[in-house]
Amino acid sequence: MNNKKNGKKLEMKYHCIKCDFHSNDKCDYERHLSTRKHKLDNLDNKTDNKTDNKKTGFLCQNCGKKYKYQSGLCKHRKKCNQIKNRKSKIRKKRATKEKTDNEKEILKTEIKELRSMMKEMIKKQNETNENYYKTLDKAIAKAGDTFNQKMSINVYLNEYCKNAMNLTDFLKDLHVSLDDLQYTKEHGYVKGISNIFMKQLKDLKPTERPIHCSDTKRLQFYIKDENKWEKDKTHEKLDESIQDITIKQIKHIREWEKENPNYLKDEKLLVEWHNMVHNAMGDDDHETRNKNKKIIKQDIGNIIEIQKQLTND
Repeated sequence: MNNKKNGKKLEMKYHCIKCDFHSNDKCDYERHLSTRKHKLDNLDNKTDNKTDNKKTGFLCQNCGKKYKYQSGLCKHRKKCNQIKNRKSKIRKKRATKEKTDNEKEILKTEIKELRSMMKEMIKKQNETNENYYKTLDKAIAKAGDTFNQKMSINVYLNEYCKNAMNLTDFLKDLHVSLDDLQYTKEHGYVKGISNIFMKQLKDLKPTERPIHCSDTKRLQFYIKDENKWEKDKTHEKLDESIQDITIKQIKHIREWEKENPNYLKDEKLLVEWHNMVHNAMGDDDHETRNKNKKIIKQDIGNIIEIQKQLTND
């Protein structure tokens, strides 16, 4: 019997789900919507929705954490904003590094293209504790017997070389001349790079130099950068310096080309250009490049050996 009633209700044209009211008469249905019972039911529904919203709590828009009270959210938001700012700074640093890396890759590509062009034209033309690394073996002789004791390398660097240049600034100021290119062309890559590096270091007083060698046999170097002295354990900074000077030399070939605009048509000048580019770039072979770097470091180490400076002070 009930099923029949329910079936009839479902067949009716107008239906208020909230109140379970059914009618085929539109006027009757509209009268129901205006009744106090229908309006009270809808008011209760809205109140329930507000209560549900309160139960969800207060949400942090940065990280999604929920808090029961607004005061808790305010305290959290201060810390959360600091974290957000730190993350933003980290992202900016990463973006800067990626930009620098991209510039280096572009330059490498240009060097490869230049090398390829040169080949084509030739073909057509036919460690221990680092705080005090080592106590010096000899007493340091100084005028007026200023020093009568052994001095550590770190003491010398931090006390007497505290006003030395940073390596970054040294490389920025380093100038490659056409005479340097001529020397490289005549003597080869290794002697050319050593010549530029050593010439610039010799122009500085020993206490102003950004590099000192503590052991010429083991090739152990101390380098000042970012206003502090550190041991270049893996030669990372020194290798980068050699690469920077190499790039400066290659770029400076443009100056030679400007002074010799007809070099592509003059066979003698073209041969000179080939030799200059080849010697400025160095060898492609990985093993040979490492050997060349070692020789350059030995040349540099001999003129900036810290023992010499200590015994001469």
